[in-house]
Amino acid sequence: MDSSTSNRREGGKLTFRDIVAIFFYTKRVFVFTFVGVIIGALLLAFVSPSTYTAKARLLVKPRIEKPVVFDEGADSRFNVVDNVSDQTLNTVVHLFSSADVLREVVKMHNLAPMDNDSEVLEAISELRGQFRAEPLATSNIVEIIYSAPDADQARDQLNTLLDAYIDYYIEVNQGLKGSLEFFDEQVALFRERYIQLSNELAAARKNLNLASPELQADNMLAVVRNLETRKAEIASQLKSSKERLSFLQGAYNKVGTAGYVGLTTELRQNYPALVEMERSLAQLIINKQTAESNFQPGSKPVTDAVEQYNNMRGQIRGYIRQVIGKLQLEGESGEEEIQSLQDSIDMAQANVGQLSADTVILQRIEFERGVAEKNYRLYEDKREAARISEEKNRSQFANVTIANRPLMPNSPSFPNIPLILILAIPVALLLALVACILSYSSDQALRSPADVQSRTRLRLLGTLDAV
Repeated sequence: MDSSTSNRREGGKLTFRDIVAIFFYTKRVFVFTFVGVIIGALLLAFVSPSTYTAKARLLVKPRIEKPVVFDEGADSRFNVVDNVSDQTLNTVVHLFSSADVLREVVKMHNLAPMDNDSEVLEAISELRGQFRAEPLATSNIVEIIYSAPDADQARDQLNTLLDAYIDYYIEVNQGLKGSLEFFDEQVALFRERYIQLSNELAAARKNLNLASPELQADNMLAVVRNLETRKAEIASQLKSSKERLSFLQGAYNKVGTAGYVGLTTELRQNYPALVEMERSLAQLIINKQTAESNFQPGSKPVTDAVEQYNNMRGQIRGYIRQVIGKLQLEGESGEEEIQSLQDSIDMAQANVGQLSADTVILQRIEFERGVAEKNYRLYEDKREAARISEEKNRSQFANVTIANRPLMPNSPSFPNIPLILILAIPVALLLALVACILSYSSDQALRSPADVQSRTRLRLLGTLDAV
């Protein structure tokens, strides 16, 4: 060993070689730490669930303050404070975590059944961890950052949160309600009464068939005349139907016995299909007679002709039965309608004696309807005036407005794969170096003369070369 090396080590100073030697002694720790950090970064980048972040901003405007005392010499206009205090900004931030605001988000997006208080409170607690509200430096703006596993969910829930917060903020600061609720109730009451009386009036006029009380008697008599006319028309139709029914029954019997139809003029005019069937039957009768005269009984031409003839007779009988059934139903329906018309005629004639009483009823309904309409319009005007007054009062506290609505996040905010991959190598290298230093520091082995002097505080006399 030369004198310079001995003097250097005796002085307790570490050389660059000694520092590098530390990493050779702990190279396994270095490799394991480096590879572990790289694997952890890859898992964080590609396995971790995605989180989307939506952002919105609220503008806190100076509050409008109304003077307490109105004197003749004093300025009674509203005063506007130029600056927004930190207390106001912090109030805006803290009210975002209110259970009443977050409950609206839970309700609107069905995050929990509203009849289960424990699940609602749990959903509210989860929502508190999903957003962050903080005022921006040197501004009157509060930024809200909302995180969710889905881009649509982040945007929609943040929009609901903003709307619920604005309503809650105004309600908290306004404190007192105006008379708008009272006028709403009165308007609804008289509107319902007005609609009810209008329906009653329309129903009464419809039931009495009235255009005006003066024409009531003429209307009732006109109703009787119309009913009588309709009754006569139906009776005439029934008479004609009975005649056709009688003719059809005769034709049905003839087809069953004599083999021909024998349609009357009225049946020919009303049932052209039956006329065609009669012609076909006549031709089949001729064909049957021809076959019977030209061929032996029981031969195929005779059998076919007889079969066609019988089939046509069956078709004619079936068609006539169908028409007879239809006429019978029409007759029954006509009898019922005549009875119904007669009942209506009797009722109308009986109502003629009640004209004066009906007129009094209509006049009463019209009077009550007019009173209800007048009150309805009066309270409607009062409600509009109260609404305008309340909106003016409400504007004193609506000093928080939405400056920027949240937009749809295009990419997840976490994990940021490019950033994680870029930082993985330098972070892994730094942590590996730190792990090597800590491992070497905790190791009690003496590997160099400098270790003897630095750890034992003893003077080094000499070293022996390896044998």
